Amino acid sequence: MNAIPNKTHQERGGYTLIEFVVATGLFIFIIALVTTIFTQSLRAQRMLNAMMEVQSNASLSIEQIMREMRTGFSFAATSISGSACDAVGWYDSISFTRSVRNATSTIEYRWENASIVRTETPSGGTPAVSTLNASSVAVNRLCFALNNNNGSSPDPTIPWRVTLFMNVGPSDERIKERTLDIETTVSARTLPSETQ
Repeated sequence: MNAIPNKTHQERGGYTLIEFVVATGLFIFIIALVTTIFTQSLRAQRMLNAMMEVQSNASLSIEQIMREMRTGFSFAATSISGSACDAVGWYDSISFTRSVRNATSTIEYRWENASIVRTETPSGGTPAVSTLNASSVAVNRLCFALNNNNGSSPDPTIPWRVTLFMNVGPSDERIKERTLDIETTVSARTLPSETQ
């Protein structure tokens, strides 16, 4: 009798169980790797978008504050004991007078509940309170330094200068630890001697 030769792998037309397990394991590994890279990319994109929104909103808020301060006069700063700004020369809120079309208003900026709060009180009118930052942006700290603040008698030849320090970040709890520190200084266009 003639012996029947064993069929080779190529003649069988199928895969062994070991080949199938190895191929499936390799496929699962590649899918897991691609999924991990994809989710990390989405997380990084979400954080980048949140930080871009924080920077954009903070820039707009600072620009509004600075624009009003440039045309303001009679600046005054106040501080609360034990606050985030409780350091020599730094204050929690700043107020000043501003003239628009022969009408004066008192403007105050302060930090309250992770927001920049603006209060405008027209002469003899009712105060209007508004918030400058978006709800997706958390203001963690807002402090002011007022130069030419010698109590009730500022130097009439030196313009008021205000330095603003702000720490902002996203209000999203998952990425709240990412913050930006912003500091800028503005000079008022009106000298103290021009307001007397």
